[in-house]
Amino acid sequence: EARADAIATGRNGSITINGGNITARGGLGEGSPIGLGAGSGIGSDDVINNITINGGNIDAYSARDGLGIGSAGTATVKITDGVIKAVSNAEAAIGLCQYGTGSVSITGGKITAIGKGDAAGIGGYADVSITGGEINVSVEGSGVAIGGNGGRSITIQGNAIKSISSRTGICIGGNNRNGSAKDITILDAELPLLGGEDLLIGNRVSDDRGGNITIKNCRILSTDIMAVEGIQLGNKGNILIENSEIKLSSRANGIRTGDGGSIAIRDSQLVTNGIYMVEGGMTQRKLKRLEITNSTVVTSDAIGSKGNFTSVGEIVIHGSSIRQSSEDRGNGFGIGCGEYGSFDRIDIQDSQIDIPRATLGAAIGGGKYTTDPGNSVIRIANSVVSARSNGVWSTAIGGGRRS
Repeated sequence: EARADAIATGRNGSITINGGNITARGGLGEGSPIGLGAGSGIGSDDVINNITINGGNIDAYSARDGLGIGSAGTATVKITDGVIKAVSNAEAAIGLCQYGTGSVSITGGKITAIGKGDAAGIGGYADVSITGGEINVSVEGSGVAIGGNGGRSITIQGNAIKSISSRTGICIGGNNRNGSAKDITILDAELPLLGGEDLLIGNRVSDDRGGNITIKNCRILSTDIMAVEGIQLGNKGNILIENSEIKLSSRANGIRTGDGGSIAIRDSQLVTNGIYMVEGGMTQRKLKRLEITNSTVVTSDAIGSKGNFTSVGEIVIHGSSIRQSSEDRGNGFGIGCGEYGSFDRIDIQDSQIDIPRATLGAAIGGGKYTTDPGNSVIRIANSVVSARSNGVWSTAIGGGRRS
């Protein structure tokens, strides 16, 4: 136990643990830390400590402003085995502190990571790779369960995640206020309940740093009923979902990106509150491309773009089925652009589309106040389409009521 870091080395040092029973508690007692660092359990937020854990029964705790297990700068944290509990009150239970550019790699072990307050569970300012082990991660405050603040990458492969939650933060992605996750890749995984009242996977839609979300061969079937955001990125963000089954809770906004972004859904089954680019007030914004191929989508919100001056480059729907959710919240989904927006091309082939009551313009095509579709093209071939608009002067397929 220590008022500063409990187990640490000097600059550019290494810590390797191969076994044993270890309790490391940093940041204890009253007053400022005496010694190195801000009170980490294993490692230091003050200098680079490369950490490797190959086994052991480990309890690492930071009572002050440090990390449970982690370091600063370009450090690496590698966990291959062991029974580990790590807790942080400020930075990350397992990860890197502010300005860090290193990485966390977990390939085995039974791990419990707990973040309190703004602390992340696993990540902080580190790249994160999780390919094995049994991992339970929870955040009791507003931190990110897996990910953090540094614009780093996150890779999850396989079924290592056994439980994951963030009370008022983000489950997998970038922090609410302080940063984003550059690239999020989830492969060959069946995720447990994504627990939390905020964003499930991704970054804020107001974020301008782009990035990518790739979800392949996954099942995400249980999400917190209180979550308000689903899967999303900010401007220039690209989302790819392939060969996956995803069911988002009825309250969570669905699959969304920002200006200049793209979304592709392939060979998947989705239940979602829309697949679209979000509104930006009076700012003109444009979704580059939305593709739905060989997929089944049940939705209660827009396919395309939504809001005042939001437009769409291309919407491609091939070999797919799209229908309205029985839990429709009154949004009256349609396929097309925002209320004053425009679209370049909508191409529907070999598909089944059922739109019972679009409320924001044409069921397929322009928004309510789209004034001139210009060179817009709608192509429907070898498909069964039922489309109805509730707008007084809006067409079912075509432009809005002013076009």
